[in-house]
Amino acid sequence: DEQIRSHDELQAMGVHELYNACCVALTNIPDDEWRKGSKARGNVRKPGAPPLQQICVGLIRTAHFRGIPMPACRTWDYLGLTRLLLAYVHKLAQEQAREQGEVFVIESRRPGTTLQINKSVECAPHRDK
Repeated sequence: DEQIRSHDELQAMGVHELYNACCVALTNIPDDEWRKGSKARGNVRKPGAPPLQQICVGLIRTAHFRGIPMPACRTWDYLGLTRLLLAYVHKLAQEQAREQGEVFVIESRRPGTTLQINKSVECAPHRDK
């Protein structure tokens, strides 16, 4: 089962510790879980390439919900991983800003809403909508 860390625990972790925790969590996902999303995003796969191994977490917009952002189904399966990845990206951005002598500010006009996690994927040239 997946470990879900508290907000305080994630905040106390450094970039390298978060990176290692993300790697362990991703490595622990069984191969059959990666293949569950293999039918989606057919426009991304190169002709003749094997099915995609992917997991999508976070908020997605679909016609079914009339474009209202809703949590992707796999978000609930991988809530701990989702939180880990978001903490890692946030902490990494903070560290890079500090190294460049900049102030880290989350740009609220273009917030990230979805994490597309791919395993061993060779994509065809494409542009996401």
